[in-house]
Amino acid sequence: MRRTVIILSAGSLATAISPRAIHAMESEIGELLTRWTVRLAVACYVLRLSVDVTGWGTPSAKRAVLWLWTAAYGLFLTHVICAFQFYHEWSHFAAYEHTAR
Repeated sequence: MRRTVIILSAGSLATAISPRAIHAMESEIGELLTRWTVRLAVACYVLRLSVDVTGWGTPSAKRAVLWLWTAAYGLFLTHVICAFQFYHEWSHFAAYEHTAR
């Protein structure tokens, strides 16, 4: 197995980053993306429900609801993609097993 080391230089400072450190950073970023995309999608959904419950029927509120709904859908799709990429390695079986727990 070939090991690569990435050198980042900032002025006169140079730092070597091992592949293990890069994988750890990717895992951390993947976890943050997966968690926050679903949190934001649920927040958009709750805001949309609050508009329905309060009965705001103005045209501007209806436009805002459409944008919230669209944003929630986009965030949900992003969450699914992040979950498959960073947690399930694009395996439907792994995703099914993980969500069944």
